Amino acid sequence: MKRSAGTGIRAVTADILFSVLEKGALSHLALRDALGAHDAFSREDKAWITRVTEGTLEKTVTLDYALGFYSRVPVKKMQPYVRTVLRMSFYQLFFMDGVPDYAVCDEAVRLIRRRVSNLSGFVNGVLRSAVREPDKWRLPDRERDPVRYAEIRGSLPEWIAQLWLREFGEAELLRLAETEPESRSVVIRVNESRIDVSALRQRLRVEGAETEPVEGMTAALKLARGVSPAALPAYREGLFCIQNPASMLVCTAAGIRPGTRVLDLCAAPGGKSLHAADLMRGEGEILACDKSEGKVKQIRENAARCGFDIVRSTVNDAALMNPAWEAAMDTVIADLPCSGLGDILAKPDLRYRLRPEDIGELAALQRRMLAHAVSYVRPGGTLVFSTCTVTREENEENREFLLSRGLVPVSLVGRVPDRYAGAHAEEGFLQLLPCAEHDGFYLAVFEKRT
Repeated sequence: MKRSAGTGIRAVTADILFSVLEKGALSHLALRDALGAHDAFSREDKAWITRVTEGTLEKTVTLDYALGFYSRVPVKKMQPYVRTVLRMSFYQLFFMDGVPDYAVCDEAVRLIRRRVSNLSGFVNGVLRSAVREPDKWRLPDRERDPVRYAEIRGSLPEWIAQLWLREFGEAELLRLAETEPESRSVVIRVNESRIDVSALRQRLRVEGAETEPVEGMTAALKLARGVSPAALPAYREGLFCIQNPASMLVCTAAGIRPGTRVLDLCAAPGGKSLHAADLMRGEGEILACDKSEGKVKQIRENAARCGFDIVRSTVNDAALMNPAWEAAMDTVIADLPCSGLGDILAKPDLRYRLRPEDIGELAALQRRMLAHAVSYVRPGGTLVFSTCTVTREENEENREFLLSRGLVPVSLVGRVPDRYAGAHAEEGFLQLLPCAEHDGFYLAVFEKRT
């Protein structure tokens, strides 16, 4: 029997989507706060809200395109709440199984009557038309117009599709567009200071979570679908961290070992600092920084959960020089704020908030941060620069800047698994593109000779 979510659940879903798509809220925070405020909802209700919220965000461009076949009013000219309800309703009609068409229509009309009653007839008409003629809309032809197809199939704003085409070519643009976000793996990194990999796998099996190894990464495990890692007792005990495989490359590429002094400039929520601490086995010091007390609190909480007392956290703005650190660090990790285009499969709302002009502004900020980061590395020390994006301005041009400051590339051969190393490993950098297995990521390692 098909289950129909009630008006209350749909109202919460619409409010989340409205706050993200119309007000600029961050989706993971809006979803977390909404679910936390409705403890009376069942687990199934919360799963339904999550599925519709994430699915609508993942396919907003696609949904707007489909709406154009049924509405005389362009999506951009619709009343914002009406636009939100139609988007989530079209997602249910065209991308979800098990939700009766009549329920989608009826509940949408109820929502509109509560907020914009004079437009309930318009909403009803659009949805009934979509139910009557579901095949009226189709994706653009892949062969005749591959770029337009990629925009709609992958729900990519036009400027992002054009950037991807320019940087990586048509084949990579189509691959990105056809990668379903829900196919992404959830990966964890074992806290080997507390438990070995085989023991954690057994522990997680007892907790109801099956795992698989990640090729080339001995401390990484892929969780079975449907498992919420943060809800597992082993997570609360600090036996593992949630970390994407791309992010795990940073500390191994940097060659971090026991007894060193490490500065993590933009550390929150602390994944790389915790990985460094695990590699250092309690010997040395890690200074983990970020620009707000709220972010530093996250680092402290995660370090305490995992039992790493060599991690010392403090508030610091990486864009400002800190003379106390000059030439004092064996390793500086500069994983810098960026456009995040490597994360668009994991954070679908990011693509709608980002503007083309943001890239140049972020690259300039990164350059200021890197100028300070270079000064913190002692002679003979290491600087590792990374971002979770794919643009030349934020990656290669910053690498060229670091080379102009006298830093020397460090080969990544033997420091990162072969499957991730890529064509430029000997030159000391790599660029991963987002896929089902990992986020998009850029990494470059340097030695400071003098």
